[in-house]
Amino acid sequence: MTPSGGGRATPAQQVLARSADWGRAPSAHNTQPWHLTEAGPDALALGWHPDRTLPAGDPSGRDLLLSLGAVAQAVEITACDLGLRASTRWRVDRSSRRAGLISLDRTPPVSPSPGGAPVAGGPAGSGVAAFTVAELRARRTARGPYAPPASSAEQIARIGGSADLPDGSALVALPADLVAQALPVADRWTFDGPATAELREWLRLGRHRRDRDGLTAQVLGLRPWEAAVLRLSLSPALLPVLRGTRATRLLAASSTARPLGTVVALTAVADRGDDHLADLGRALLRTWLAAGREGLWVHPLSQLLDCPETARMVAAATAGTNRRVVAVFRLGIPRHPPPAARRLTD
Repeated sequence: MTPSGGGRATPAQQVLARSADWGRAPSAHNTQPWHLTEAGPDALALGWHPDRTLPAGDPSGRDLLLSLGAVAQAVEITACDLGLRASTRWRVDRSSRRAGLISLDRTPPVSPSPGGAPVAGGPAGSGVAAFTVAELRARRTARGPYAPPASSAEQIARIGGSADLPDGSALVALPADLVAQALPVADRWTFDGPATAELREWLRLGRHRRDRDGLTAQVLGLRPWEAAVLRLSLSPALLPVLRGTRATRLLAASSTARPLGTVVALTAVADRGDDHLADLGRALLRTWLAAGREGLWVHPLSQLLDCPETARMVAAATAGTNRRVVAVFRLGIPRHPPPAARRLTD
């Protein structure tokens, strides 16, 4: 991006011009709620669009804040690729929809990758350590069935180490019997609960649709007839009829592909506020990029935390006193590599 006066683009303009890279950050339902604007030549203001939030499915704003943290981490990685050091200072204000400020230092990052490419993703927005733009762009959500074997405890520990998780945070593998009991309940809540209409708004199931947000049939791994059945089942006219039968239960039971792989929770110290939760979104993206280095893919299972009943089950099994579960996701090797979800910044 070049200023209108013809001079050299500022660091803020350079980073904004690379939106195709930092726009690969993940978000619930691919809503891409973030809003990045210049805040001077060396800073970006991070906020969000209210019409890209999920008030029914994410009433606490947990998924929103995690997605803002993820895009901040993606901006840091992109800035590092430009030879800039980025750091995020959180000041989340829900009333004004402001999340924080990303400062851009023209001093190059101090830790090059072994191959010489700039890398970023270290603690507290240091611009030091771990991940490249190529890894960011290669990341996918794999929603289909996963091939055996399950991820080992050693792999999960290595991922946590590579992600440089904040103090007090940890990755915990959920017991298979807990997942088998809780996931059908959470999936039914998704298809037959208060967030169902909201989900319908973000599904893009038309056969030839090329939307740049939401969830397309291709990204969901649905064949044309499966997408047609799902679209019809969630229609306002038919859904009330299905709720009177076992049809929504059957729909929920088939919604998350099996085998699941290993289901992992990111846990952290509880009650540290919105700024801490947003910064954990940075750690979550680093975790998923670290999984990619292990040859593993991820699929968020946010419904386990969005559904109140299963959120209590997961917390009781994993979190412990003064801790909270921040995110839950599947980890493994998909039988079929997934396509990339399109982005507004493509």
